[in-house]
Amino acid sequence: MIKPILKLMINLFAGFSLFAVPLIVSSFLSDRGIFGEAFVVEFLGATLISSFAILFLAVSLNRFIDEIQPSSSASKN
Repeated sequence: MIKPILKLMINLFAGFSLFAVPLIVSSFLSDRGIFGEAFVVEFLGATLISSFAILFLAVSLNRFIDEIQPSSSASKN
């Protein structure tokens, strides 16, 4: 029962993070004073890397949760 809830929480967090990444990256780059072509290149690169990292972590955690087996004492009750 807890596995679907954990997976849902991870997927929701990953989804919200994917929407927040462009905002965080753009504010970080503008604070550093990067504008124009350099901004576009760094924005796309940082957003792509961050998005892949978030998706990789979400998939890995979901697979890890699927592999967790309940303890034998819990299944006997």
